[in-house]
Amino acid sequence: MKTFHYNTKLYQFLIKAMELVTINILWILCSIPIITIGASTTAKYDVLFRIFKGEDAHIARKFFKAFAANFKQATVITGILLVLAVVIFLDVRLLSRMDSSFEILGYVVAFAIGLITLSTCSYIFPWISRIDDKLANSIKNCFLISMKHLPRTCVIVLLNALPAIILLISYSLFLYMLVFWVTLGFVLIAYCNAKLIDPIICRYFPQGT
Repeated sequence: MKTFHYNTKLYQFLIKAMELVTINILWILCSIPIITIGASTTAKYDVLFRIFKGEDAHIARKFFKAFAANFKQATVITGILLVLAVVIFLDVRLLSRMDSSFEILGYVVAFAIGLITLSTCSYIFPWISRIDDKLANSIKNCFLISMKHLPRTCVIVLLNALPAIILLISYSLFLYMLVFWVTLGFVLIAYCNAKLIDPIICRYFPQGT
């Protein structure tokens, strides 16, 4: 009878896959209250960065430790983002009822603010999972980095928007992929983002890695 070797590539692949599934499920569960989605996302990136460094398992324990450690700052950021989202939504609704030469300008301004917000927040949660700094400094640094590395930022924003894009294109397709989203979908997007963001953080703040 053949024995299963625990150091095989297949076994290591299965272990990594189970770790990602665990992170994905924990992120979904901890994001349900909405206001905690920032702390949950920060914890998700914290664990992913630790996996990159080859740290041991205990995924759930590390996730909840990072969730608690970054809860206050991440929740404040989430609150700011929710307020900005509501303001932009109300502005767009107001502009849609206007009939003036300023309508197009208003849409352009709203779009620019939304794009800057998306670009900055694409970096902010991975950033605070690695860098211990004041909130204002973190936001400023993430904004500057998102502008300096614009091509990479565009890729990250598109990856983050992928579930919403699929949902808008085809609701039925999104539902067909529901099992994928629940098990691996969101964490795979975060994994790709983390691979793109990790070199930037190491470049500018090696002491924070």
